[in-house]
Amino acid sequence: MSVDVEGAELVVLETLNLTAVTVDVLMVEMTTHDPPKNWKITQVLDNAGYRKCTQVTVRASGVFVRRASPLISRC
Repeated sequence: MSVDVEGAELVVLETLNLTAVTVDVLMVEMTTHDPPKNWKITQVLDNAGYRKCTQVTVRASGVFVRRASPLISRC
């Protein structure tokens, strides 16, 4: 699942019910000019059971993998 809503990523993620559907990988736009927002996005997803994948990089984006996913071993 890729979230690109032109700056409203945090609002979308805060209202998304990630327990209603199984999404193993999320890619979220995260720019370098708003570190506090990036931190909040990371915290929201961490609390929802996701970990930021450090083995995969996508320019201006964060890749998050559900901790219960078999893909977590690649992060």
